[in-house]
Parts: sequence; C-alpha cells; structure tokens
Amino acid sequence: MPRGVENVDIDLATGLLADEACGNAYTAAFVRNTAPTESCTEYLENDELNAEEAKEEISKEKEKLFDRLKRWFSSNEIDG
Repeated sequence: MPRGVENVDIDLATGLLADEACGNAYTAAFVRNTAPTESCTEYLENDELNAEEAKEEISKEKEKLFDRLKRWFSSNEIDG
C-alpha cells in the first residue's frame, strides 16, 4: 500500500466508519486523515434521538390542539 494511505471499514448505509453494530460494510482506501471520523452507531443513535424528540413534539402539539378545541367548545356552549 502506498505511504500515507490507510484502509478503513465504511458502513454501506451511512458512509461513516463501520463497527460491529452497523450493517454491511466495505473497506476503502483513504489518504491519511481524510476518512470519516464519525461512526455509524453515533449517527444511528443521533437519528433515534431526533425521532424520539419529534414524537414528543408532535404529542405536545396534539395536546395543545385538544386544549384549544375544548376551550372553544366550552365557550360556544356557554354563549349559545
């Protein structure tokens, strides 16, 4: 292998560093210090956290909507 080149295992799905927790991987040659530095598991963990945050936000928005609807129906019954 040429000097200054390193082989790195890359996750097929994310293009990030592969480890045991990732799916399929391949080995690619990179000029030293140019390979990805983030692992696929870090990416997947961040993605799962973002999905969980999104679910929580949707739940909060639904609660707000239901509260507004309750107030609206209550005010219409009193005024009507």
